[in-house]
Amino acid sequence: ARPDPRNPRSLGLTARQVDVLRLMMQGLPNKLICRELQLAEGTVKVHVSAVLRALAVSSRTQAVITARDVGIEFNH
Repeated sequence: ARPDPRNPRSLGLTARQVDVLRLMMQGLPNKLICRELQLAEGTVKVHVSAVLRALAVSSRTQAVITARDVGIEFNH
């Protein structure tokens, strides 16, 4: 079976990284993502970096645009 580009887990993201991407797509900055997910800011930064790598982009803005373009869907 081919990976489904709309499923963020098929990019190799962990459940937590998917949560971070979902909040990034809502426009939340790291500080608010930290509060929302009850994570340390350093942890969120690591997750954001992993999301950027998985989407093969270099900025948060590109990550959001790419995720929208491929039609990533969240089951929440």
